[in-house]
Amino acid sequence: MKKILAIISILFIYSFSSQIYCEIISEGSAIARIISLEKRGILIKSYEGQMEVAAASKDSCEKEECIDKEIISFSFRSDREETAEFITKNLNKQFYVSYVIHHEKPFSIETTLELMDVSGQRNSSLKDLPLFSYTRKHFETTEKFKGKILRIEKEGTGAGGLVYNREKNRIFRFKTEEDDFIRYITRIMQSKKEYTIHIAKDTIFEIKL
Repeated sequence: MKKILAIISILFIYSFSSQIYCEIISEGSAIARIISLEKRGILIKSYEGQMEVAAASKDSCEKEECIDKEIISFSFRSDREETAEFITKNLNKQFYVSYVIHHEKPFSIETTLELMDVSGQRNSSLKDLPLFSYTRKHFETTEKFKGKILRIEKEGTGAGGLVYNREKNRIFRFKTEEDDFIRYITRIMQSKKEYTIHIAKDTIFEIKL
């Protein structure tokens, strides 16, 4: 009995310390369709699942076939029963998710990608948010289109993501180093509404809601 208690104590200490010291290398947000979720584990349980997210369109593709997707495995900790219940009730629907990516897999979950927040996308208007723009550089060639941002991931001082162009029915990569813009993007991603995006090369410099 004492041996079992000692093993459990060691596992608990290991789990607790790994949660504190496991380095986070990036954090992100995405519009995702969660397709599976289950609770797994013996001594230490966690929720494990898979989600379908946008991927950048291939360079050569027909307009009707340019929307690519990828399946990503994720985890979250076992004490988040309300999150698990919400996902289970709405499985295969679209969610707004935020996550962190750990440098190494934490002891208490089975993947390096940990889901931090999950919510349904709203139908509400975005008109209460201001226009966002910045003009640090002079762009010779710009493009304007209707669409929406599908994914953004921050690592270090910069961030990259994926944006959908409805007119071309393609998904493009973009980048930014503006912290205010990153926070703005995570707010508008929570709505189902589309908006007008101004982009130059791979840098978004203005969004009109």
